[in-house]
Amino acid sequence: MKKCYNRKAIALLLAFALLIGLCACSSQPAPPAGSPDSSTVSSGGEAPGDQAAEGPFGLDPNHRVTLSCFFDFTWYPISEWKGIIADEITRLTGVDMELTIAVDGQQLGMMIASGDLPDLVSSDHMFSNLSTSELCYDWQGLIDEYGLDWEISQQSIANSLSFTQEEEKFFTVLSHFATAEDWKELDKIGVGAPMCSSMLYRRDLYEAMGSPKFETLEDVHALLLKAKEDYPDMRPLIFDPVTWKLTYFRQAYGLGNGSNYFVEQENGDWLTVVKDPRYKEYLAYCNQLYRDGLIYADNFGMEGAAAEAEVEGGGAFAYIIGTQNAITPRNSGLKQNVPDGVLWEAPVVGDTNVYDASIGWMGTFISKSCKDPETAIRYMQFVHSEEGARLTQWGREGYEYTLDENGAPQFSEEWNKAVNDGQLDEIYNTALYQGGTKINEAVARCAPIDPEMTPNYPTLRQHFGNKPWVKYAEPVEGSDEKIILDQLFDGQSGAIPTGEAKVILSDTEEAFERNFQELLSTCESVGMDELEAFMDPRIKDAMKVYGVA
Repeated sequence: MKKCYNRKAIALLLAFALLIGLCACSSQPAPPAGSPDSSTVSSGGEAPGDQAAEGPFGLDPNHRVTLSCFFDFTWYPISEWKGIIADEITRLTGVDMELTIAVDGQQLGMMIASGDLPDLVSSDHMFSNLSTSELCYDWQGLIDEYGLDWEISQQSIANSLSFTQEEEKFFTVLSHFATAEDWKELDKIGVGAPMCSSMLYRRDLYEAMGSPKFETLEDVHALLLKAKEDYPDMRPLIFDPVTWKLTYFRQAYGLGNGSNYFVEQENGDWLTVVKDPRYKEYLAYCNQLYRDGLIYADNFGMEGAAAEAEVEGGGAFAYIIGTQNAITPRNSGLKQNVPDGVLWEAPVVGDTNVYDASIGWMGTFISKSCKDPETAIRYMQFVHSEEGARLTQWGREGYEYTLDENGAPQFSEEWNKAVNDGQLDEIYNTALYQGGTKINEAVARCAPIDPEMTPNYPTLRQHFGNKPWVKYAEPVEGSDEKIILDQLFDGQSGAIPTGEAKVILSDTEEAFERNFQELLSTCESVGMDELEAFMDPRIKDAMKVYGVA
């Protein structure tokens, strides 16, 4: 099978079309919470529970089709096609699903090797393995064959072509892709923020401390020192040990979140993040927190649930986690143990230009084993449309939400209660991410939150950036460069995440310097310089595809 290692040809073909698309998009404000790739087709005004008279995008609600689907996520919160949202999708489209949830990280690889795939495969990795006509249908081929009126944006196509094995074909459209312009548009309705790292802190204790200044990294350090002094039985700071770690501070140094492996320099070159001078400054800041007794070594080996329990039990002053969906459940848990306790999100400190490198999240592939590829591609058009994407993330308009004068959803009491009770997936099932958007997801997660508790969100909406060209340029599965990339950055065993923990836990400045140099040496021995030489020109070419160079 052909692997796509050099995409300069794609860059040249797509750049002009993309620039035209970008100009057209920028001249018209995007819908407040819609998908940039979608059309809107009304499904009629039938009350939920009645059969829809006519389905969207040529789907027949009177013709029930059950598609088998593998969700490649061991953590997935659902295992069955049920709940209010799933039932409404079936009512409108006739599509039902038989779901299988991954039992481990190797299952999909074994399925690909055997060629034994269900109708649909939804995953967040192994995209290049699935992007081949031997295993899956190319979407444009299905769109043309069945005469769908669906023009997919050039950005989404570019995202998919970044990992294709056949240059002229794309085999999925990734969900949850958003541009910096999308987040700025969201500011018009004043709800939501991009998913990035945040720090929750005990607002009740902060006010009891006299509400100290809270604007800079130095202020954060001073605040944590005061919390240690005033509340000696509490941890000054605890962090999510699995995903977010200490990323709140990494962002403050202008390095973006954990998915940013390469950083642009002033001369336009791209370096591995560990070579950027700010990376060492970030580690030095975290090391000072450790040596001042503000973070503890055991936090690095914790389970995520243990950190959450510490916060909800009132045992921590501050907690590094993510935006959107962390503050509500933590506050609910805290209230049960500390009735007067309340968590707020900290302001953005340091560099306000927070960013990630994302081409999207979940990709759903239609396998060559699919018994009804026409229904499958029409269903994908539906869930990628504004109507379908809103349904999967917000529920039914007029029932779960109504739109206010700004276009922001106002959710029902029942919905908000399910959020606070941790039963949203059980009752509604908002985990059907196959066509959702980052914007809709952010709005759904943030709308029930008191905006006073999230003063960082307006800053994030205005300044958040996305650099998909970095992800676009990454090597494909099976290549030597991809092996090096994984050896450097894998979250569980990569040289960088394991090495940086050792650097942060240095007991002295001399040990810090020694451990940092050891980290650099380890990265070089793995092949960091070779990977960097490979990535720098590819990122520059990819920037042309996205119209930024």
